[in-house]
Amino acid sequence: MKKLFVLLGILCALCFLACSNFQLAGGDTGVVSLTIGDDLAKELRNAASSRSIAGGTSYTVTGVLSGEYSAETRVTVDSGALAGATISFENVPVGVTITLNLSVQAGTNLVWVGNSESHVVTAGQNSLDIAIGRVSGVLMWSVDGTEITPYGNYYTPSIKIDQTQPVWCFDNKGDLYVLDAVNDAIIPYSLKADGTYTSLAGTGWSTGDIPSFLSYDNASGVLYGMRETGVIVYLNAKDSSWEVKDELNSDGAAYLGFAVNDDIAYVVEQSNTGNSSLKVKSYNLKLDEEKVGNEINLPASFGSSPTGQMIYQEGYLYLLLSRVSIDTMYDASVPTESYSLGAVLKINPNTLALDTSFGSQGYLGLASTNEEISNIDEPEEGVTGGTVVYHGPMPSNDSSVFYGPQGFVAIMPKKLVIADAGFSMSKDDNQIALTKKSRIVTVDLETLAFETVDVNGSYYQPSITSTGSGYDYIKQ
Repeated sequence: MKKLFVLLGILCALCFLACSNFQLAGGDTGVVSLTIGDDLAKELRNAASSRSIAGGTSYTVTGVLSGEYSAETRVTVDSGALAGATISFENVPVGVTITLNLSVQAGTNLVWVGNSESHVVTAGQNSLDIAIGRVSGVLMWSVDGTEITPYGNYYTPSIKIDQTQPVWCFDNKGDLYVLDAVNDAIIPYSLKADGTYTSLAGTGWSTGDIPSFLSYDNASGVLYGMRETGVIVYLNAKDSSWEVKDELNSDGAAYLGFAVNDDIAYVVEQSNTGNSSLKVKSYNLKLDEEKVGNEINLPASFGSSPTGQMIYQEGYLYLLLSRVSIDTMYDASVPTESYSLGAVLKINPNTLALDTSFGSQGYLGLASTNEEISNIDEPEEGVTGGTVVYHGPMPSNDSSVFYGPQGFVAIMPKKLVIADAGFSMSKDDNQIALTKKSRIVTVDLETLAFETVDVNGSYYQPSITSTGSGYDYIKQ
């Protein structure tokens, strides 16, 4: 009898090990998949066509799982086989929360990016969907006005707007809202499946007073604006009018950024003490509660008056800061400082603290390089043999730093699309040769890599130009 109990114990142990091995081998796992349907296939082909990509080009569909489980796979198909193409992940643990991120390339050209809703994996098949229309067009402006172009095809505008310094925001569907300063109204533009835009003419909303910032609250579906005085207004969709929501205690400080999510407004104030520092504040617009973050001391290269813009995206605040400036040469013994640089900062909306792991000490894309250019003459001021110090990108690092970020000009999941404009400097005889830089920078939020595309020098240019600086030491 004793031997029988021993045998039963061994059998139970073996059964336990077999069950454990079955679980390890995939007993508690699921299969996560996405099949491209007819509508999405049509959108992908339209996106490629709008970017002047020839028909017959093969498509590479890449799927990445993120969240509590990570995996990546891809499939390459021809245009006719897009509908029905499937991305699949096997042996994904049951119970983990994941998001499927999808990117599609036609040849070597990125034409589409999208993502699923977050999903808790169950045993068996988990079929996910991707919302279409997630890659928005890119907002571009110049001395001749503003255009919206498809991402990747920047010289084929779908809409032209009579604005040269727009105030705007996107929602998470890619729709665009632009302040029409001439008529004191906000005009919405709807993103179409092919990446172009339709102007919703006749549906603009009178502002009553021009806001300096706009932000669309995707959680509540409300469009907000903020004036320089710190007055927050919102669009009353019922009667298409603007109403005051709150008034902030600014203490005379200048605002550099404004974003709203889930009825909480976030603002960035510049210190009014003359110091190069910022303060991030949040305002619960339902409870009328204010929260103040710690002061953020900026690198000295930003000076006392950087420009900025802020958005809320995928759980974080992203703030652009820029300094594009040239000083006049008065004295050969004092170097003239010129700046063309900027950075994007990542801020935790819960703590209002700077994420110092993002970029270098929290400043992604900030150029730390400078160059002294000597023996420069300024005839108008009677200066000979002066020195100019240029702070900004060099040829060796300009693919990973900014010349002067001007704004977030599109909305894409897991990426930031930024207008970047400034200048570089070199010597030409006894003068400075100024070269304008104008480009679109796409920042991958997972790898922090930059993708840069040069655009016409008339786009995104700040006030400093090579033909209008007014300084004789700069070659015209």
